[in-house]
Amino acid sequence: MTRYDLVRTPFGNLLDTFFSDSLNGAAHHYAPNPAHSDWAGFRVKAKENGYSLEADLAGVKKEDLKIEVLGDTLKVSGFRGSKEEKDGFCEYSEFTKTFSVGSDVDTDNIEARFENGYLNLFIPKAANKKAKLIDLK
Repeated sequence: MTRYDLVRTPFGNLLDTFFSDSLNGAAHHYAPNPAHSDWAGFRVKAKENGYSLEADLAGVKKEDLKIEVLGDTLKVSGFRGSKEEKDGFCEYSEFTKTFSVGSDVDTDNIEARFENGYLNLFIPKAANKKAKLIDLK
């Protein structure tokens, strides 16, 4: 093991923690995942009454964007460009980003706005989801 490995491993763990896909906790900026795309950057901000998720999706059309919730997973996917070849080139790029929303959110009342290539989601916290103290017997 070299000195470089001793520095790289803790730093890599820090980055992995910082860029995790959980909405629970402090605000994060999500770097694009090169395996999916190199242009769809997401930002999550924790607020008192929910979470704000923002994304710059330049070139994506509203009809080419899909947002789904399944259980405690929020999935945002889409594409831009066309698969048709033009002058020997195809300008097409797609992305998929998933987030674990946890059990403290109200997935039935998520608000989504998409305007001028900018996506803004508001994920409200559930009103009646509070910590419950369990009595020991």
